[in-house]
Amino acid sequence: MENQEKLTIRQQKALETRNILFETAVRLILERGFDHVHINDITREAGTSTGSFYTYFKTKEQIIVEHYKQIDAVYLDAYQKLNQNLSSTEKLIEVLKAGFTFSEDLGREFMGIFFSNQFAQKEDIPYVMDNDRIIYKIIYETIDEGQKSGEFRTDLDLLDLISMVFKCYTGSYFEWNLMKDNRSLTEEGVKFLYLFIEGTIKTKN
Repeated sequence: MENQEKLTIRQQKALETRNILFETAVRLILERGFDHVHINDITREAGTSTGSFYTYFKTKEQIIVEHYKQIDAVYLDAYQKLNQNLSSTEKLIEVLKAGFTFSEDLGREFMGIFFSNQFAQKEDIPYVMDNDRIIYKIIYETIDEGQKSGEFRTDLDLLDLISMVFKCYTGSYFEWNLMKDNRSLTEEGVKFLYLFIEGTIKTKN
């Protein structure tokens, strides 16, 4: 019993250390830029040894990917706060707008590193394209609802419409990352998404 309690305490301490390293790394990367933050900077600020970083993380890039995965909680929060009287188009826009805003706040460099990591992955399905993600389920439910209500066209398969929306959505990210201008990802992304939905998947009266 005593050994089990000691193990639990060690596990809690390990989790605390990992969280401190993670939060410190994210803060420094956002403040200084990815290339200007070294592992020694992170561990010194966190008050841990350099070796402790590699106990919990393989690379700095892993920090970027893990932090970005918090976007799923952002999608879920936006979805749960939706006014159910909104149209299916408006629901899609509101949820995906939350994702745009979260990503824009992280900045181009952060997002560029994340997507570079995804392109380099050897998995068959990278995180951004994983159908098990909450955003895929939200889009599935919302488009399905729109088809059943007659708001969205039914001459195309539900899965085809989902794929089209995802391509439109992720395309806005790629363009924003590549174009070095002052345009807002959120403003431009929402505008393009709205025009795409209105012109492509909505039922023509």
